[in-house]
Amino acid sequence: MVTDEQVRRLSNTEKNQEIAASKAGMDPTTARRYLGLERLPSELKRERHWRTREDPFSEVWDAVQRQVLESPRLEAKTLFEWLQREYPGQFSDGQIRTLQRRIKLWRATEGPAQEVYFGQKHMPGRLCASDFTHMTELGITLEGQTFEHLVYHFVLTYSNWETGTVCYSESLETPPRRMESAKRERVKVDSGSLIHVERNSYSVNSRLIGEPVEARVYLNHVEVWYGQRKVEDLPRLRGRSKHRVDYRHIIEWLVRKPGAFENYRYQEDLFPTSRFRMAYDALKETTPSRYTKEYLKLLQLAADEGEVQVDEALRDLLEGKAEAVTGKRTF
Repeated sequence: MVTDEQVRRLSNTEKNQEIAASKAGMDPTTARRYLGLERLPSELKRERHWRTREDPFSEVWDAVQRQVLESPRLEAKTLFEWLQREYPGQFSDGQIRTLQRRIKLWRATEGPAQEVYFGQKHMPGRLCASDFTHMTELGITLEGQTFEHLVYHFVLTYSNWETGTVCYSESLETPPRRMESAKRERVKVDSGSLIHVERNSYSVNSRLIGEPVEARVYLNHVEVWYGQRKVEDLPRLRGRSKHRVDYRHIIEWLVRKPGAFENYRYQEDLFPTSRFRMAYDALKETTPSRYTKEYLKLLQLAADEGEVQVDEALRDLLEGKAEAVTGKRTF
């Protein structure tokens, strides 16, 4: 039988066909035929539609089909064991692969349609999913007695926040206690005074840098606990890769390192109101050599004396500047 490699060698050798056929280990007549066809032997093989051996499952195939139609999730191994019980001595263990291949082909070409899952758009606060799972069949016992119980599972489909509890019937009245309403995570405060919870970043007081804390994630807020004491209560961020940095947590060190502010990754979080941003822009325009230090003094004042008071003072100053520019007020 002529191989693909022989034909390739024939095509890449001498122009003289007899010499090329000799080098390829082929009869000259055969060589001329393949050179004329310009195709490899494997490309000349016709698709086979007939069986080379008798189908061992032909007599029972109708029964196999009925079983699969009645129980679409039935595995071929289970069917093969059923056939061996129903037809003793007719099927050997080595024939299971044949049955698996045939069932797989039939399912893909003629079998029942498979369940289709339709992706849904999930909106925050709109949908949840829950179910009960019977656990008795696991055979769990307490003091020798069967523990008959269920597990209730609840998940918010938008955030994937989930919880579960043991119960004794399919009724929300049966948890012996109120379901835990928070998801808990143990995290460590990094060198930037940040914790990372559910792929979002939150600042905490810089005193906690390097310390492990517990984040309790509720529906609308995140509590931060350290040493059995709640140290922060933060609005929960939605989505992923979001951040919330409170200037109060880091202002002390920003004042010491004012050069870090200009290119700080979370700089936008350090403008608590639009007036703070306007004040920063005004300082940058009027005092370009020290505007960063002056703005950080404003933030420190807000942290020490109150953000509302500073914001109101900025309002008066900015309105006064606007009046001066339009000639409505003189200084």
